[in-house]
Amino acid sequence: MATATQQRRASVRERAIEAVPTRDRKLLREFLERDRLRAAYAVADLEEREFTRTRWGVATEGGEPIAVVLEYGGLTPQPLFVMGDADGVVAVLREVIRPRVAYLAADETHLPTVGAVYRIEPGPQMVRMWANRQMFRPVHGPVMRLTPADIVDLNRLYGLGFSGWLASESIAHGVYYGMRIAGRLVAAAIGSSLNHLAKEAAYPGPCSRSARIISSTPVTCWATSESVIVFRLASNVP
Repeated sequence: MATATQQRRASVRERAIEAVPTRDRKLLREFLERDRLRAAYAVADLEEREFTRTRWGVATEGGEPIAVVLEYGGLTPQPLFVMGDADGVVAVLREVIRPRVAYLAADETHLPTVGAVYRIEPGPQMVRMWANRQMFRPVHGPVMRLTPADIVDLNRLYGLGFSGWLASESIAHGVYYGMRIAGRLVAAAIGSSLNHLAKEAAYPGPCSRSARIISSTPVTCWATSESVIVFRLASNVP
């Protein structure tokens, strides 16, 4: 690891990569749109309300952006998203975005890259799914709108080992639906229509239930959104 780290530092210096903080939403959007579906959550975080909770770093080479790193505040630990050139990502993590502990969202190919800066603990593999207006087929089912009073059950459903992953205000400001069986919350999905891209996160719980919630939720965002993005655990299969 030490040898690999030294080589990475040398590579960054040789390429004259510059890493700086940025609040330039136009620059960020143009870069994230290169892989819009993979960067769905980061694109959504450019919306005004979410943007105030974020910190961004960009790496450039020859004046052109080559990597972006996003740190989202307000959650514990902070979500961290990386995208782009490996050396650029390392430069930003070393010089700009430096959380002590973070919950990493990254493509598998970036794990060695982030591992040059952080110790990465094993975590569940996630699957990114998406649907557009033509593909979407609604399935009606018994779901209910969740409220801030459901925050304890929702964090328990997450089951990620974090005591305060979601704050109650997240539910107040978002669109959360869930399914209960015998009073117990067994699956949930969140949604928001931002920047012409709706994001849906299917939480742990039998995949068929999570899928039914997403299908049953009144997704009025189709009127303004081109795609719906769904996150699920790779182990959460029908």
